[in-house]
Amino acid sequence: QGYTGPARYDGIRRVKEAVSIPVIGNGDVVDGASAKRLQAVSGCEGVMLGRGALGNPWIYRQVQAALNQEAPPPLPDLAERKRVLLRHFDLQQQYEEQPLGHLRRVASWYFKDCPGVAEFRNRIHQAQSVCEMRDLIEAF
Repeated sequence: QGYTGPARYDGIRRVKEAVSIPVIGNGDVVDGASAKRLQAVSGCEGVMLGRGALGNPWIYRQVQAALNQEAPPPLPDLAERKRVLLRHFDLQQQYEEQPLGHLRRVASWYFKDCPGVAEFRNRIHQAQSVCEMRDLIEAF
């Protein structure tokens, strides 16, 4: 199916009905509710996360709570988002020689639902160095 349109879970359901081994499903899982919907519609035993985790490493706690029928954990505050993004930056620099392209792409994902993210994104894309990006994140 690729990345076009909403995920179709009927194919996962057909696989689940055809085999006797556990089936892991994925597609359009962006929070706990969508993980529960995937399991309910497809009948799969497990959920695999993909693009929903980009810039949202907290999704794992959200999904786990939903699947365990627990109260959702609180969303991260701005300080937590900054801390985790800066850690992401540190790791990216450690393992990639020229991390600017990747860092430009992911930086705004961490703040996608925060006020002022459009201006932040513009400034990040104009940054000429990782140090400049780091300063922008700390000032956000």
